[in-house]
Amino acid sequence: MVSPPAGGRPLPPAVARALLTARAHDGVEGVDMPCMDAGSSVVVDIRFRPGLPIAWIAVGCSPNGVLAVEPVRFTFPPDYPFRPPRIELREDFDRSLAHVQPGYPGERPQPCVYDGLLGDLLAARGFGEILNQTLDWLERAATGRLIDPVQGWEPVRRDALSDIIVADAAALRAMVGRKPGHAWLEFDYLVSGAPSAEDVAYRGAVANERVQFSRKTFPQKVSEEAGADPVRHGQSLALFVWPGCDAAGRPVIAARYQPETVSTWTDLLKRAEEYGCRMPLDDAFSWFGHCAQGWRSSVRRPLVVILGVRRPFHITGESSDLELVPYIVRIGVPLALPDGPDTAVRPAAHRHVVSPALLRRMSGEDDRSLPPWTLVGCGSLGSKIAIHAARSGHSPGRVVDPGFLHPHNMARHGLVPQRWAIPLPEGKADALAATLSAFAQPAEAVPRSIVSAIRDGTIRPTALRRDFALVNATASLPVREFLASRGGADLPRVIETTLYGGGRVGLVSVEGPDRNPNTADLVTEAYAAAMEDKVLADAFLASADLARVPVGMGCGSTTMLMSDARLSAFAAPMWEAISRLGRDGMPLDGGRVLLGKVAEDGLGLAWTTRSVAPATVVHAEACEADPHDIRISARVSALIDVEIRRWPGVEAGGVLVGRYSEATSTFHVVDVLPASEDSIRSAAEFVLGTSGLRGALEALQERSGGTLYCLGTWHNHLVESGPSSLDRATAQAIAVARLMPSVLLIRTPSRFRALLCTPPEADIPALIHATDIGER
Repeated sequence: MVSPPAGGRPLPPAVARALLTARAHDGVEGVDMPCMDAGSSVVVDIRFRPGLPIAWIAVGCSPNGVLAVEPVRFTFPPDYPFRPPRIELREDFDRSLAHVQPGYPGERPQPCVYDGLLGDLLAARGFGEILNQTLDWLERAATGRLIDPVQGWEPVRRDALSDIIVADAAALRAMVGRKPGHAWLEFDYLVSGAPSAEDVAYRGAVANERVQFSRKTFPQKVSEEAGADPVRHGQSLALFVWPGCDAAGRPVIAARYQPETVSTWTDLLKRAEEYGCRMPLDDAFSWFGHCAQGWRSSVRRPLVVILGVRRPFHITGESSDLELVPYIVRIGVPLALPDGPDTAVRPAAHRHVVSPALLRRMSGEDDRSLPPWTLVGCGSLGSKIAIHAARSGHSPGRVVDPGFLHPHNMARHGLVPQRWAIPLPEGKADALAATLSAFAQPAEAVPRSIVSAIRDGTIRPTALRRDFALVNATASLPVREFLASRGGADLPRVIETTLYGGGRVGLVSVEGPDRNPNTADLVTEAYAAAMEDKVLADAFLASADLARVPVGMGCGSTTMLMSDARLSAFAAPMWEAISRLGRDGMPLDGGRVLLGKVAEDGLGLAWTTRSVAPATVVHAEACEADPHDIRISARVSALIDVEIRRWPGVEAGGVLVGRYSEATSTFHVVDVLPASEDSIRSAAEFVLGTSGLRGALEALQERSGGTLYCLGTWHNHLVESGPSSLDRATAQAIAVARLMPSVLLIRTPSRFRALLCTPPEADIPALIHATDIGER
């Protein structure tokens, strides 16, 4: 009941300002006297003047009944402007127009004047913009422009309903053929409210598979938990019906917009007739009534009825022209329809099932899926990346990890501590795969290390050939070395994600075409970048990364200490980088090193990208039983050639810098130190001097944090020739002087050649060919 403000009570200042704005608006004819309802809301009719054509103004309205001066009711709540006004049209306004909440008879229909939250529009642009949107809506309603074929058919509005039905629209649409038909499906639901109450609310999911039932099996299909609990679980049936074609063979199309006014079974039959699916509804429900005759129940149960409606063009936001219109009917005994034709029918809201397409849409992406990819490492970082991927509809197709989930993992893991609060034999890979399947993205779980899985054939490289990348999130040095080794040569390109320095630095490395540069080359390039950045150098110090934390009596875990927030801050941009590579393609001109650093305030991240050209791979001239590779970065090749041009007519040389992998028998060369001033250069030989060399090597050690060191030496030959006797003698001398393998690199006019320098105590070929270890 609306009444004038009592005793001349003044309007709230915010409402008074809104009405002053309305009076000054060019499209407003006038503002009526405000009143106050029983809930202390201010109610006022604002009369709009839509810009109708002169001929329509002469008769006072448009052909569809929009008046030349149209009253619109605004109800300002007591807490306005923290809540927006409710906007209502006159009771006899045409409820069949699109973008209208029609309401029930006796209620005023509500126009949907803004595609978004009206409260946000009010806060951002003020009440004047709400007036603009309302006037624009009235003008488009008058001229029949509320539905735009390009934008799509506006489905029947179902925003504020308490019953919610989750159904896979694509699966239901796939059942529809040229003939009218129906399908019975299972309906699994939760119901809230007392069992005997009439206003209980249902929220449930419709299965995709058809189900059959008979009079004998019917009671098993319709059941609900007993008791007075406010929320109970139940199962029932859903009926999906669809139209066919007319006598001329054309699909039946419902081209008239219908407001939702169904409230009884009679209304539902009439609506089904208008939509062209009355016959399949009658046929299906006749069988349903027959089967329900032997059913005994003290309370009513929900039956879902979904009408499939063909529209003239595609539904807004969809690629299909088939609209799904669901209802809830509460069936009972002794008749399926307890009140006969007057049995109540409630419109229900439809929600899409979780699907990759829905998740991609909600993530603001197009509907294209990424190529397949594999995740190695389902720990804290890997699980976070996988969950980000799943939420955007692009989860990995395979997850690999040999570990188990323990309680202490929950400090940073992407999964929440439910049944994983205790160590389970399914392990991290199985638990993560189960979570990904809940996102409708099944993943193969491989509870093995990637090294074992490849070696024993659990994962065959041929099974990975469709993957655009293998993402290594293990932070395991042996895994990295294996992926870079000959044993991992047939794998797809590797993207590595790692954190250093307690989460101060993040690394994403992306291998180049044909896996050159490979993942080990790229981390060595990151170490080279650290020589110019103390923050990176400190973070790469392995001893500063790890700590042993007690996780039980007599048990500890060696881990990198950091907060979940810090790890998550890196995981998100790492996934963004991975998804971009999957969407736009891996680099074609080499590899990439992405380095992220936490800002000094601990809040921001700054990322830099370093392009890395393919490495030159040289096989050392050594015993075949101990093959070694020297992988020379493009930058080093260029520096060597520059140095050679500085010394025309004589041999030049210098010191090789990088790291050596014992696991892969590989030298990764990423820098050079210039020859000292006392070096000897002639046309026949190069002799590396020693003046200042020790100091240069110590400075290298300090600048790189020990991640890079001397690998050997290089020099050039003026003519195309192999290692000389002097070169071999030099290599032998180096081998005697160093405990670790070294390399003597030779640059000829057309290629690189290399000699392996190993100390006599590590005579690998002799060990390999020995028949008895005791011979040593």
